[in-house]
Amino acid sequence: MSKLHKILKIENLNVVYRIRRGDVKAVRNVNLDLIKGETLAVMGESGSGKTTLAMTILRLLPDAARVLTGKIIYSNDGKEVDLLKLDDNTMRKFRWKEIAMVFQAAQNAFNPLITIWEHVKDTYRDHGIKASKNEMLSKVEKLMELVQLESKRVLNSYPHELSGGMKQRTLIALALLLDPKVLILDEPTTALDILTQRNILELLKDIKRNLSLSMILISHDLAIAAELADRIVTFYAGSMVELGNVNDIFYDPKHPYTQGLIRSVPTVSREKQLYSIPGSPPDLINLPSGCKFAPRCKFATDKCRGEEPQLDYVKEGHYVACYRWRDINNGPNN
Repeated sequence: MSKLHKILKIENLNVVYRIRRGDVKAVRNVNLDLIKGETLAVMGESGSGKTTLAMTILRLLPDAARVLTGKIIYSNDGKEVDLLKLDDNTMRKFRWKEIAMVFQAAQNAFNPLITIWEHVKDTYRDHGIKASKNEMLSKVEKLMELVQLESKRVLNSYPHELSGGMKQRTLIALALLLDPKVLILDEPTTALDILTQRNILELLKDIKRNLSLSMILISHDLAIAAELADRIVTFYAGSMVELGNVNDIFYDPKHPYTQGLIRSVPTVSREKQLYSIPGSPPDLINLPSGCKFAPRCKFATDKCRGEEPQLDYVKEGHYVACYRWRDINNGPNN
């Protein structure tokens, strides 16, 4: 994994949803890089801004959303482009050719009225790629083999004729159809049984190994993040509160929120009672002053409640937005 090539650079990104009651501050002051060849996991509770970040990257936000500030720089083959400045037609062709996404809830990502083969043809046609039937068939058969599916059966099927695991595998294959350099996975194992989750996890490992993709994994499932990710960023109330490599985050987390997430997950060997983070996430329209986690944090001081902390350097590659990280117990098992 190259440490020098940042294939994606997100700078000072702020995104809101405008509703009657006010602006929902979904993503706040995010500065984040994706290194070529790595898997970056984005962790956090529902409503923390994870999916909004992904949809902003692909310019698939709903009409109510507004990008207030920021740049999203995609860098490949010596060229850089700000995705937020591309016109709609150029961006539409950019999607799936450079950055693809596997959406949450596979059933909703398909057109129920056409077969999987028609989905394949539509993908080529919509991106202006001219290919013969044999060329398309050859490519999709290789991808179906990669995701361990029988291409003849799947391609002739309608989405409802496939099981949940098969739909998810098919969606992954279609996302790889145009050879993207970046793959975004939004909760790739949601609503799947435990065995199918394990199979999808092993499949993603194989894809990463065989295709050398850069991946962004959006998940609240820490076990998946632990197995797939090289680095992990924790989001809370639309903002980054901790960033580090997978070992830093799981074995030496510094932010009380990250610690709470890890301690709330059951393990086979854990003897202590499971931990539950007190309180609820804040109202994203009327955010509290200071650290947004302070109302739920037993370590919070007046300084925490008065001024929001910025990411602070812990060590090489590890950053945390907390005033008290040096003082508090720093272990998921404490």
